[in-house]
Amino acid sequence: QRTKYKNKQVGNMHAGIITQDQIDALNGLGFRWHINRTFTSAWEKRFDELRQYRTDHGNCNVPRNWAENPQLATWVTTQRTKYKNEQVGNMHGRITQDQIDALNGLGFRWGVSTSAWEKRF
Repeated sequence: QRTKYKNKQVGNMHAGIITQDQIDALNGLGFRWHINRTFTSAWEKRFDELRQYRTDHGNCNVPRNWAENPQLATWVTTQRTKYKNEQVGNMHGRITQDQIDALNGLGFRWGVSTSAWEKRF
């Protein structure tokens, strides 16, 4: 929605546009049109670390107690929790569709428990 809103603001008619009714409805919900860049930058920093982990290890399955980068290990667990919450409609600690798409693009596995079980099996 933010991208569509930005497109409307700059007059980009070739991209997805949001209607004024949609803007009003989102405003009524207290929607934040401008997200905190520091938060986004922190997410992008961890995402870049995950990309490097994937390059080095061939997957995105950072161990929960990875001593080399415990912040990345915690971040990966947090992304899975946010995704799970998003799937059940829990609005606490949201993950954006762009973030989901970016993680999917790396081959991120949202449910590693099954994978770990299968590996041990």
